[in-house]
Amino acid sequence: MPTSSLPKIVRAAAASMVSALAAVTPAIANEKVVFSRDGQSLAVAHGRDVLVVDVSSGATRRTISVGAQQNGPGGLVFSDDGKTLAIGNVQRRRFSKGQAIEFWPIEETAAPRTVTDEGWAAVMVSDGATIASIGRGFDDAVRLWDWAGGTLLRRVPVAAHFAGEVAIARGAPWVATWSKANRGPVRSAPAPVRLWSRDTGDELASFGSLTEAVIAFAGSQQLATGSVGEIAVWALPSGRKITHVPAFHNGVVRIHATESTLWAVGQQADKARDQSWELQSWSLPTLQPTGCWVLPIAAGDHPDAGRFGFSPDGRLMALYREQVWLPQASPGLALIFDTATGHDVQRVVLPPERIER
Repeated sequence: MPTSSLPKIVRAAAASMVSALAAVTPAIANEKVVFSRDGQSLAVAHGRDVLVVDVSSGATRRTISVGAQQNGPGGLVFSDDGKTLAIGNVQRRRFSKGQAIEFWPIEETAAPRTVTDEGWAAVMVSDGATIASIGRGFDDAVRLWDWAGGTLLRRVPVAAHFAGEVAIARGAPWVATWSKANRGPVRSAPAPVRLWSRDTGDELASFGSLTEAVIAFAGSQQLATGSVGEIAVWALPSGRKITHVPAFHNGVVRIHATESTLWAVGQQADKARDQSWELQSWSLPTLQPTGCWVLPIAAGDHPDAGRFGFSPDGRLMALYREQVWLPQASPGLALIFDTATGHDVQRVVLPPERIER
């Protein structure tokens, strides 16, 4: 039902509830936009399809149907050569409990290679040889998969709750997670970041006490975190906090880092800025600010983490937008920004979603 048909007092209460939830749960989402390693291709999850788009021209290279699940696909990740796209949470039969990860060739029409996923692969990240997947809200483990064979290497039980964030390092055999309780009075309580061995699954370190955190490796020796009110950088493997700055008092929804630069997307609580959504950048490891741009997102909108994606070098950021509350099939829009200027350099209009009745 469109919100406009609801009584005014109900609409106001719903808006207040959504705003409150968004401030404390910014990061739980399936992935919507993911760049290839060379930054030349963008995978966009739109409805029950995944479109692979050429970044420079905006042309669609391939459209992949991912099944009958109501919430669309889960995690997306490219192979390092950009020739294969792994898609999580694929459900070929409606209401089926079975989930799968499918490996799709980009330039061919061949059928995908499929592996059964015992959990929900809502988010997937890769170091080029290994895929780490988590289920965000449905699972208490990280699963490590071999890219070449698609085999499950090991299951890492990360907490008694569920895995909320996962990152995998390049140049070091590490996986980092941030987890929290999924229910009860401690659901929004601060929780530590944990560092794990990619090769053995052993826990190596536990550090920090963060509220609604997002994480990213900054090279192989540092970890960047964004949480409510703070951006921080930590030394690895000790977990010593190198430095931190106040930022995004309404929370961070996406963070990305290289060895020299950190980027983050979040919402300010300053009324003078009308609670604007911003893209900010800092130099590493000192966290000196290098840029701040307001994104074209309405103040009342609360996009989740999955709607933002960075190219591996951080030079580009994609934002997925869709129309909501439409009874008919809705189109979508992928905006690609230059992170050095904040200007959009490509606008990709997506076809209306396929609706199965």
